[in-house]
Amino acid sequence: MENYLMDSENENYSLPRPSNNAKIEQEDIDEEESGITLGDIWRMIKKHWVALVICLFVGLAGGVTYGKAIKKPKYQSTGTMLINKDQATLNDARTWAGVIYNYCTTGQVKEAVGKKMIELGYKTSFTTNGTLDTSKVKYTASMPTFGSTTNTSLFIDISATTSNAKMSQDLVDTVMTTTQELIDGGDTQMSSAKGFVNISSKASEAKDTSTSTVVISLIGILIGAVVGAAYGIIRELTNVHVSSKIELENLTGYKVIGMIPKYGEDKNTGNEDDDNKKGDKKHAK
Repeated sequence: MENYLMDSENENYSLPRPSNNAKIEQEDIDEEESGITLGDIWRMIKKHWVALVICLFVGLAGGVTYGKAIKKPKYQSTGTMLINKDQATLNDARTWAGVIYNYCTTGQVKEAVGKKMIELGYKTSFTTNGTLDTSKVKYTASMPTFGSTTNTSLFIDISATTSNAKMSQDLVDTVMTTTQELIDGGDTQMSSAKGFVNISSKASEAKDTSTSTVVISLIGILIGAVVGAAYGIIRELTNVHVSSKIELENLTGYKVIGMIPKYGEDKNTGNEDDDNKKGDKKHAK
């Protein structure tokens, strides 16, 4: 028989290498030699598509929950102070603008601002152990630049970001009015800058600048996709069982011509066995 070969010394039978009809295609051999391809990765992920879908829904639900219930809003408001002196040159105006810019962020201004904010009802936001905490009086100042060589008016923008829209607006307005009041009559060191500061525009309507729920949800979906894909790839790379006819042919190089079905878990077979046992008992009686 040509279908089987026999080793006379070891007396072992082995199946010969498959013929042309059963040999592995050259493309499969090249694919195995090149390692894991993108096609292999896609098949791994697609095989565990249920886990991928679950991870996507979990990521979406987590993103929506965080955006709606956990994320803290950040409301930002901005106002503008005008630094102006008609008889001053542009360089003088710039010098005074720099001085006032630094002054409006000093501890003296922050302390006065904090006290006014407490009077407005924001006690818990600006106190620690019942006393004023200037480290909690947080706002920023910036100086927009202009290209004009003749304009002697410069501006200072005051911005505040808090978790409360009304508090952000009140804080900006309080900083500007307090700075103006101290320069015009409350601080002798800044008396020479009297008349320089005017409020150009009051605090703007506060807007939420935190990341939107839509963006957070998309990030959650992306994370879910990565986790789901990684799960499928890891499951397949760590799987040592042969689960299909194609895998067996690729591993052995032989053509599979038949498979033995597994009958142990067949429900119908189990019922037939039970019927046979009952029949045997009846005959025994």
